Amino acid sequence: MEMTALCQFVLCGNRFASMTIDMLRPTNAPSHGDDRLRIVGTQGVMEVTPRSVRLINDQYDGSTPYPLREPPTILQDFIDHVEGRSPALIGAHDSLATTAACLLARESADTGQTLSAKDLTSLVLKSIPVTPFSRNEHPLPERVQLEV
Repeated sequence: MEMTALCQFVLCGNRFASMTIDMLRPTNAPSHGDDRLRIVGTQGVMEVTPRSVRLINDQYDGSTPYPLREPPTILQDFIDHVEGRSPALIGAHDSLATTAACLLARESADTGQTLSAKDLTSLVLKSIPVTPFSRNEHPLPERVQLEV
């Protein structure tokens, strides 16, 4: 899975998602970095690339890309959120849900089993290292402070 994969997901409402991943293109290939997100529904198709968004439906044939706004960098977005200037573009829930999906996909690839969200707890617990120290003998920090 680390070099190439096809992942299939069943989302809420019995909606399906598939993802193809590959790290096989040479750096100088014209298609290197050709990342795409394609959303297909009963009313149309939206294709998103790093440089454009195209919509195909009853009104649009996809030939004209929608203009894109320049998003802030991830670091700038994080700083703006921490300082209270704006909500985060990618929130904690989305980050954790994406991490969970990635962990489940990797475990499914490694074991050859179909996994669901309910398998996540055992997967996470299995990956936590067990130490011979109790909390009192080897205390963890109560709080971590981030300074920007």
